Amino acid sequence: MKTIVITGVDGSGKTTQVNLLKKVLPNVNTMSVWDIVANPEYKEWSIYNGFPPQVEKYVMQLPPLSRTFFIFHAFDFAYKKAMEKEVDYLILDGYWYKYLSVELAMETNDGILDFLIDLYEEPDLTFYLDLPISKIKERKPVISQYESGTKEGIDYDNFLKIQHVAKDFIENMIPEEAVYIDAMKSIDEIHHIIMKHIAHQLL
Repeated sequence: MKTIVITGVDGSGKTTQVNLLKKVLPNVNTMSVWDIVANPEYKEWSIYNGFPPQVEKYVMQLPPLSRTFFIFHAFDFAYKKAMEKEVDYLILDGYWYKYLSVELAMETNDGILDFLIDLYEEPDLTFYLDLPISKIKERKPVISQYESGTKEGIDYDNFLKIQHVAKDFIENMIPEEAVYIDAMKSIDEIHHIIMKHIAHQLL
């Protein structure tokens, strides 16, 4: 199985490109941190019912490290389930790079970085959608409480501060050979660049 990561800050177009790849690659599966919520099999787990508002309120009351463990509980579960499936391609939306970069920006313990590097495999291909922070608001006008990093309500200014710090973190933790793509290009242009690299390196 070949693993492909599409990562970047919020609003960079990760999920859009993941969904496009899902349509064109053969025998493919996708994975994101909240697969555990979307899967009907786990609806009986009451803590996930009504996501996101109820779960977000709970998560944002936790101290930073506990919050990080909660997020990575969901990530780890989804990741292991995805790795069990027999497919040719696994497309990872954001991967741990994105989630940890946000958690670090929200001041979790940075010691968890070394732990995650050892825990999860480096993907076969990583694409980083490089979006200027100044462009996030027009690309992502609506945010969640978790994304705003607040215990109560929505704070867009704080969200942008978090994204600014997270961008530096994620650019320092992705593989050196990651393919940087200007996220301001059109959806089709970005897809074409991604497919060109996949065809050259994986097909």
